[in-house]
Amino acid sequence: DITAYNIEQDQIVPAFKDGNFALGITNGVNAMESVIRNPVNAEQYQKNNNNSKSSGFDFSYIIVFVIFYYKTIMFQR
Repeated sequence: DITAYNIEQDQIVPAFKDGNFALGITNGVNAMESVIRNPVNAEQYQKNNNNSKSSGFDFSYIIVFVIFYYKTIMFQR
């Protein structure tokens, strides 16, 4: 969960804030794919997040769903 959250915060959120949703989704998918294919790559996203504030709802599950849905749609073309 911390890995997905950090990928979201490092790769997806900055692009979304700039209004570049396609880049955010692409970066998120590429980062998650990299971690899935080679778990050693997860180390860069497993930094300590003790100072992060919880909003009470974890949007990372929604982001992961959207990313994998997007990737599935793209490969069906």
